[in-house]
Amino acid sequence: MVPQELYIRNESDTEARGPFNIEQLSSLAENNQTSRETVFFDPEKEEWIPIGDNAELVALLYPCLLYTSD
Repeated sequence: MVPQELYIRNESDTEARGPFNIEQLSSLAENNQTSRETVFFDPEKEEWIPIGDNAELVALLYPCLLYTSD
């Protein structure tokens, strides 16, 4: 389950940005201001996790990545 408010940062950043809701993060993703390597704070696990490691978040932010052609 994706938290309602997300804090994000790049792996090399020392400070987080946020909180962001899904709509705000989607806008950031559309403008290439986040990537699958951007990390978010998961309050359940109490750790920073790459967006790409959370299938639900990837589906919400990068739906075009779910469809690949062979």
